Amino acid sequence: MANLAHWSSEHRILVVDDEPGFLEELTESLIAAGWHVESASDATSAWEKLNADKSLTVLLSDLRMAGADGLSLAKWVCDKQDTSNTTEVVLLTGDGTVDDAAEAKRIGVFEFLSKPVSLRALLDSTERAYRSARDRRQKGRYRNKAKPPKA
Repeated sequence: MANLAHWSSEHRILVVDDEPGFLEELTESLIAAGWHVESASDATSAWEKLNADKSLTVLLSDLRMAGADGLSLAKWVCDKQDTSNTTEVVLLTGDGTVDDAAEAKRIGVFEFLSKPVSLRALLDSTERAYRSARDRRQKGRYRNKAKPPKA
């Protein structure tokens, strides 16, 4: 994994899981690896955090949660963004189906991981998702600056 020290603290991860022990373990592991992490225990709290904080660049969410599930959250995130405000979504699940994976791909989820997931696989996926979101945001800013003024 690359050295995270040069990555902006403005770009952070939101971790969402309704299982408190897994949420805490995941959050602590990502912080120990150098990431700036926020957490939420349900999709509603995650929606609020994503609306309030545009620096959340990667969403790591459980697929199966009480109330709104990870697919609903992912669809909302993928539908609301443009290239200057990209948040890549990584879904985690212990019991996902082929239909879940197909739906995740259709709505624009960056990656779909099965639990249990190794820390190395999780960190690699997070880094790829972060780099993708960062690159898409930079391209969006460049495109926005390059547009001629309207007459």
